Amino acid sequence: MSGSTNGVFGAAPKHDAQHEREHRRLAALVRGEWSIENRDHYVRDVTLGEDR
Repeated sequence: MSGSTNGVFGAAPKHDAQHEREHRRLAALVRGEWSIENRDHYVRDVTLGEDR
Protein backbone atom coordinates (compact mmCIF):
# COMPACT_ATOMS: atom_id res chain seq x y z
CA MET A 1 0.00 0.00 0.00
CA SER A 2 1.31 3.39 -0.84
CA GLY A 3 0.54 6.65 0.90
CA SER A 4 -0.93 7.36 4.28
CA THR A 5 -4.31 5.87 5.12
CA ASN A 6 -6.56 6.19 8.11
CA GLY A 7 -7.73 2.56 8.03
CA VAL A 8 -11.24 3.34 6.82
CA PHE A 9 -11.66 2.00 3.31
CA GLY A 10 -8.11 3.08 2.54
CA ALA A 11 -9.05 6.75 2.44
CA ALA A 12 -6.32 9.29 3.07
CA PRO A 13 -7.02 11.70 5.94
CA LYS A 14 -8.22 15.14 4.86
CA HIS A 15 -7.76 17.54 7.73
CA ASP A 16 -6.35 20.57 6.03
CA ALA A 17 -7.62 24.11 6.54
CA GLN A 18 -9.61 24.21 3.29
CA HIS A 19 -11.63 21.12 4.18
CA GLU A 20 -12.23 22.46 7.69
CA ARG A 21 -13.64 25.70 6.23
CA GLU A 22 -15.83 23.76 3.80
CA HIS A 23 -17.21 21.56 6.58
CA ARG A 24 -17.96 24.56 8.79
CA ARG A 25 -19.68 26.37 5.92
CA LEU A 26 -21.81 23.33 5.08
CA ALA A 27 -22.79 22.91 8.74
CA ALA A 28 -23.80 26.58 8.93
CA LEU A 29 -25.92 26.26 5.78
CA VAL A 30 -27.69 23.19 7.15
CA ARG A 31 -28.35 24.86 10.51
CA GLY A 32 -29.66 27.94 8.73
CA GLU A 33 -32.05 25.89 6.61
CA TRP A 34 -33.39 24.04 9.64
CA SER A 35 -33.90 27.26 11.59
CA ILE A 36 -36.05 28.58 8.71
CA GLU A 37 -38.04 25.33 8.62
CA ASN A 38 -38.55 25.30 12.39
CA ARG A 39 -39.61 28.95 12.46
CA ASP A 40 -42.13 28.38 9.65
CA HIS A 41 -43.61 25.29 11.26
CA TYR A 42 -43.85 26.97 14.68
CA VAL A 43 -45.90 29.81 13.20
CA ARG A 44 -48.15 27.34 11.39
CA ASP A 45 -48.55 25.20 14.51
CA VAL A 46 -49.51 28.17 16.68
CA THR A 47 -51.73 30.07 14.24
CA LEU A 48 -53.41 27.15 12.52
CA GLY A 49 -53.27 24.60 15.35
CA GLU A 50 -51.73 22.00 13.04
CA ASP A 51 -50.46 19.76 15.86
CA ARG A 52 -53.79 19.46 17.63
